[in-house]
Amino acid sequence: MTKCLLLGNGGREAVLAEYISRGFSLYSVLPYENPSIIDAINSSNGKYIIGSPFDKDLVSKFIKEENIEICVVSSDNLLQDGLIDLAKSLGLKVFGPTSLGAKLEWSKTYALDIVEKLAPDMIIKNFHISSEEELKKSIDNYTDDSFVVKPEGLTGGKGVKVGGIHFKGKQEGFEYALSCLNSSRESYYSR
Repeated sequence: MTKCLLLGNGGREAVLAEYISRGFSLYSVLPYENPSIIDAINSSNGKYIIGSPFDKDLVSKFIKEENIEICVVSSDNLLQDGLIDLAKSLGLKVFGPTSLGAKLEWSKTYALDIVEKLAPDMIIKNFHISSEEELKKSIDNYTDDSFVVKPEGLTGGKGVKVGGIHFKGKQEGFEYALSCLNSSRESYYSR
C-alpha cells in the first residue's frame, strides 16, 4: 500500500487522517499523541513518531527511513515553514502549496501587492507599517476608530481587529497596532 505522510495535529488533520487511512498507509510526525490520528494510523498499518513536525531533519529522516511516497500538509504554519518544499525536494508527491504558494495566506502585504498589480481598482486603502513613526502618521489619516488592524503573518484567525468592535477609539487602535508591530519585530529578530 502507498505510504502517505500527514503533517499537522489539529482537527483538520484528524479528519484528513480518517480519510487518508482508507486508501493509504498513514504516517505522521506528531508533537503529541492525538488519539484520532493515531487510530487512523493504526488502522492503516502505518507508523508515527512523536517529535516536532517543524524539525526538518527529523521529518526528512522519517521520510527516508520509511520510504514515504506522498505528503499532505494543511497546517498554515507548516506550509509557511516550507514542509511541502522539503517533501518535494525529497521526490514525494505532495498535496499542499509550497511556502511561496502559501504566502497569499500568511502575508497580507504580499496578497495586497498582487491585488494592486492585477486589479488596482479593487485595492483597499491600506498602510504597511514598519516603524512607530509610520504608524502614528497612518493613524492620523483617521478622525475616529473606523479602521482595521491586521498583523503580518499567521495569527490563527485571531489577529484582525476592527475599530468600534474590537477596540474603541484611535488610541486603543494605535496601541493594538503598536503591539502587533513590536511582536513582528521580536519574531523577525528571533529567527
